[in-house]
Amino acid sequence: MSQVAAQTSTFRGVLISIERFVEASITSTVAWMFGIASSLYLLYLFAELWLQPTARMTALWPLGIAPVNDDWGLTYVGREGAFLALGEAVIVLVALALSMVMRPSFRRLGLLLCLAWPALWATHAVLYASSDPDPRSIALAGGLLFVCACAVHRGARLWILKPHKR
Repeated sequence: MSQVAAQTSTFRGVLISIERFVEASITSTVAWMFGIASSLYLLYLFAELWLQPTARMTALWPLGIAPVNDDWGLTYVGREGAFLALGEAVIVLVALALSMVMRPSFRRLGLLLCLAWPALWATHAVLYASSDPDPRSIALAGGLLFVCACAVHRGARLWILKPHKR
């Protein structure tokens, strides 16, 4: 192999490494930000429902895009709903932590939970957007589908990660 071909090959390898790093950074940042932001919002719902024990709230429509409906897993009623919101927030935070451990079984459990959470939100958003094609609900559904795609990409990249030998 000539010297020019070797330099081109090395340069191409560096570009591929940079591309993979940027790709993984973006998808991981999106997945983590969604997990943390949704957990913080669920903690806010917990506080609101604890103070108003007869209230009915949903996590999916914080901006008043749609009326409170029966989104499975995302609608909270009274004090029982407050504890459901608190439990979901804790599970999401634990799943984020588990998705970063080196033990494959724990990491895969965390990755599955990190995928199921945005998938639940995206499913409800797409169902609502298909029944009421308001631009805001379509934008929310598209954004949540993007978050879901980022979680799938992150899960696929971390699923096969092997621990380093010492």
